[in-house]
Amino acid sequence: MIAILLKMISKIFPTAAQSREQKEFDRLKREADSESRKAAKICINTLERLRFDHFLRKEVSPGMAAAVFQGKRKHQTVKFSYRRADETTIWLKVDVENLPWGVKSVDFLEDYIEKELGLAVALPVKIHWSIRRGVWIIITRDGSLAGIPKLVPFVEAQRELPKNAPPLEFMLGMMEGKQWLRYNLGNAPHLLVAGTTRSGKSKFLNQMVLTMVRRNAPEQLKLWMIDLKGGVELTMFEDLPHVDKFVTEAGDADGLTTEVLKEINRREKEVKGHAKNIDGWNQLQSRHKDKQWPRILLIIDEYAQLKGQKANRALENLTMIFAKGGAFGIHCIVATQVPNRDVIDSLVKNNITVRAAFNSASYAHSMNMLDNGDAFGLGNRGRFVFSLHGDKTLVQAPLIEDKDEQSLVAEVKAYWSEAQDIVGDFDYKNLLRYAIDNMNYQIPMRKVAQAFSGQVSRFGVETYLAKIEGQTVNVDGKDYMVIAGNNRTPRRLMPLFSLPQELASSGQPPTELIEMGDA
Repeated sequence: MIAILLKMISKIFPTAAQSREQKEFDRLKREADSESRKAAKICINTLERLRFDHFLRKEVSPGMAAAVFQGKRKHQTVKFSYRRADETTIWLKVDVENLPWGVKSVDFLEDYIEKELGLAVALPVKIHWSIRRGVWIIITRDGSLAGIPKLVPFVEAQRELPKNAPPLEFMLGMMEGKQWLRYNLGNAPHLLVAGTTRSGKSKFLNQMVLTMVRRNAPEQLKLWMIDLKGGVELTMFEDLPHVDKFVTEAGDADGLTTEVLKEINRREKEVKGHAKNIDGWNQLQSRHKDKQWPRILLIIDEYAQLKGQKANRALENLTMIFAKGGAFGIHCIVATQVPNRDVIDSLVKNNITVRAAFNSASYAHSMNMLDNGDAFGLGNRGRFVFSLHGDKTLVQAPLIEDKDEQSLVAEVKAYWSEAQDIVGDFDYKNLLRYAIDNMNYQIPMRKVAQAFSGQVSRFGVETYLAKIEGQTVNVDGKDYMVIAGNNRTPRRLMPLFSLPQELASSGQPPTELIEMGDA
């Protein structure tokens, strides 16, 4: 009884904290309601512009005038029977029982409607339709967790990629809900990338290549490149030790694709009766590293140039490569600025069902890539629609700044060169010496990078440490094993000689060092 009385008193005489919370709640509610009203008005005006309205004709007989105009406006527009909003979403239910004459509920399912409404309200828009629930326009409010950022730094994306990820896995970018999306190209087995000039297509290719060459040794990954833009886009990778073939003329592509096809046929003969694919073969040859097969990435940019050649043997070869290459570790990345039906024909579409569609020049190009218009009008650079066997996701790709691309390629090239530990004037073993002298054999990446911030980039530090992880390194005549870390503990060096007293007693670093995060 007393509890009930106290509850009643608290409702009548709220505390100062409760009063503030209620005021804040009321303010947010008013803001959401105001924004939903504004969005509803914009949607009605946009639908009216798209001819989702009807003007009643004035030339009617006197006997019909009362029936036609009674209780109705002369100009009929779309109305909403329900409107609600919270801190993340606005819901608008279309009044399907009072639609303008000639407008049907299924008309709202046209692909361009979502695009036009989204551009009008400057927010993500989805339209849902069902027989029971009717037509709903769902708007994601700006500033909510459901939004997609306009910029995703490449370094941040690399941090989110697990260290134990498959060899050909890379970060696609960030999707709705600020969730990271990554994909293993080994499962594809091929990828089709399309987009107009300055849509972010080339940056996407660059970050994908950099991710893979950073994580795979030249013995594990080979790049065969066909750059038909005069060597403008892919030239920066030409000197990497991973690059085996590099051509810039459409005529030379015939010979290169023929070599790829011969490699597929050779692997097919060797693997017959022993394994089903490259993973099974390499596992079978685990004791004979020289007999293991490297994965091969065949990168083609611009594919439209190949299609323009008459009597082109390269296209015939690619047909077989698309069909058989994936099982034997040969994957194609096909890029084009002109994804029309002449370039991306049914043969390509049937063999490459994994696609990244950046901003398209026309609605028809988007339809050919995705079977809808989602890629038409993607304004933000780096924004693309990722289609995985028909399932589509909107993603913001990681961005590498122009000024950083060349330096990143130079660093990656240096790590896989013969002089692995010395790049320019900087000896990377200084990182290990610093860890031994100052960090009690621990290698917290951020602290080590800060100590050498003026001499080497953080990307360079992380790449070098990732490369030597699990290996034995010699520092000043002494051997150490580089032990992998995790999210809570950094990498560490395990001496392969007599241990210092404080480490020999327990066989592991002191507790206070174990708890030190790799922040």
